[in-house]
Amino acid sequence: MLARDALVALLLLTGFQTLYAVENLPVRVVKERKPCSGGCGRRGHCNYEEGRCECPWGYIGPSCEVDRMAVCRQTPDDPGSCGFIMPKNCECYRECFRLYCRYGTDTNKCANQMWGADAFDASCWLYGSEDRGPATDRPQDSSLYPKNPEQETVWFGRIPEMIGGTNYSGEELKLEDPGRRYKSPWDRPWLVWHRADNIAKPLSMCNNTCANGRGFCIQRPGSLEPECSCHFGFKGPDCSEEDPTTCWFSPTCSGRGQCRSGFCHCHDGSWGWGCHRSVAYHPATPGAVPDVRSKARLKIYIYELPWEIAFPFEVQEEIHSRDNIYTGYEQFMRYFLMDDSVRTENPYEANLFYVPALAYFYAENVRNSQWQIKAVIDHIRQQWPFYNRSGGRDHFVFMPGDRASCHSDRWLQDEIIKVVHFGMQKKNLTWLGIENKDYGCIQTKRDLVVPSRSVNTGPLLPNTTTSYYQAMERHERSIPSATSPT
Repeated sequence: MLARDALVALLLLTGFQTLYAVENLPVRVVKERKPCSGGCGRRGHCNYEEGRCECPWGYIGPSCEVDRMAVCRQTPDDPGSCGFIMPKNCECYRECFRLYCRYGTDTNKCANQMWGADAFDASCWLYGSEDRGPATDRPQDSSLYPKNPEQETVWFGRIPEMIGGTNYSGEELKLEDPGRRYKSPWDRPWLVWHRADNIAKPLSMCNNTCANGRGFCIQRPGSLEPECSCHFGFKGPDCSEEDPTTCWFSPTCSGRGQCRSGFCHCHDGSWGWGCHRSVAYHPATPGAVPDVRSKARLKIYIYELPWEIAFPFEVQEEIHSRDNIYTGYEQFMRYFLMDDSVRTENPYEANLFYVPALAYFYAENVRNSQWQIKAVIDHIRQQWPFYNRSGGRDHFVFMPGDRASCHSDRWLQDEIIKVVHFGMQKKNLTWLGIENKDYGCIQTKRDLVVPSRSVNTGPLLPNTTTSYYQAMERHERSIPSATSPT
């Protein structure tokens, strides 16, 4: 299997014995659950390791009672989206900016690179009118498209954050092309490959109001009638059918929950990406970091992350599929969650830590995923002690992009183990402006190059590759460092 073979390769590359720089401490680990607030199970489920209610996309609070992304929904039944196919209230895109762009106003540094790339020219609207401006007597708290958009909306070419602003004054925010009103913000008339010449329509004009907002109402070019376009997790002509296949990492939620728009809503007592967690471990002495790792048994711990940090949502409205070429990380995740021999729920016995940054959802194959990975690592550093203990050298992350880590900052290249589909190690590379002149993109004694997907035609590593790494292991002392070019 892809997961099992990849784990073996990871151990071979990292040097299993080198992961134990810390001596075992005489501190015990105990099973102990931290309770969550009452009512958590209504929308979410309790993560008993952290005492945190794990919520679906958009919801926060001790019981998932606060809808942070309410302005991006048409109705309470709308799963919500930051996408650009259906025009949104400008306040929605501002909240999406705060969600994805943690490192300043440069959209090239947004964790969600796909969102940031299109945000500058994303037209949007506010309740109000073109002659009077934004409404002062109506809250901007929803993206429910009004029945009379010509009289009830005022349009802008972009949100204030795109020009470093905080309000809607300024010529730079005006919609330069009035012909883009009432149309999909995804549409770029000046780009042949970036067209979505749809007309937005109120829900009332579509069949069954698209199941009260589980989809949105648009009229496509050449069509005589508007139609429902369903959100991630729903299907059918009126979006009334739930799609249980959207939890790609665990389609059945391990039989312990229900899939809802990419979120496994787990039964009480289970939690995690695929409802695969049920036991929580904590130090017997509060504040201690016990080291109960074994040199004879491989154990890997996977971090459970809140949706604000990483979530397998739709890359773009109407784009609910993924390129099968880049599903290697997805297959690994699926098999890993089902693995009870290597996967551990006790982080204090883990030899390796899997960082599920879900980079493909945020950068696909063509953009730089380092900003999403940085956001995830920043979160992990703050919430757990293990990354800081090793400087990340016993943590691994998938970087499934076409150029993998070639254009990542040096700290990211040097610290965490990277599982990539594109590997290049050579000194003084000049290809596409690579700045790392010491080894280029990866370190062959630490990082791992794997197929971008499982083709089920044989072992993960070709015979020649296997023998090469075995030879490296046998003659390790003859290789001066992990940064030596091959």
